[in-house]
Amino acid sequence: MTTSPTAAHAASWFRIDLDIPIDATIERVWTTLLDIGSWWLPDYYATPEPHTMLLEAEPGGRVFEKAEDGSGLLWFWVTSITPQKSMHLAGHLSPPFGGPATSQLYIALEKQGDGGTRLSVVNTMFGAVDDDSREQVESGWRALFTDGLKRRAEADG
Repeated sequence: MTTSPTAAHAASWFRIDLDIPIDATIERVWTTLLDIGSWWLPDYYATPEPHTMLLEAEPGGRVFEKAEDGSGLLWFWVTSITPQKSMHLAGHLSPPFGGPATSQLYIALEKQGDGGTRLSVVNTMFGAVDDDSREQVESGWRALFTDGLKRRAEADG
């Protein structure tokens, strides 16, 4: 016997596109991006008492939270990376965090103007997602990449 999902549990998808100008060189933005623990905002950790956020910048690498007591949370796997240009990541959102859903995140850097950088972020999610999920994800990425990464890269540049 098969059952079909109810409207509340039907699979859906959304895509978020962000373009963020950063007043720093591509090299500076890339270095800052990879040092994710230096710019990840405290309110965006998913586990209690996290120690840091880490990014292993190679295919198969992880983006994850790690606490001193050994607990943690995997956010994404790096599926491809071109240094100082782009990174593709894939992850899963479990039910306690709003899923089940799958997330594809694309981050790209492009030279802009006289020494500036354009950061492009594309996040596509599919699964148990809705308009509220989209709004939360978009506001979260916007805060992390503007108040976190952009602010840190410009301050360090």
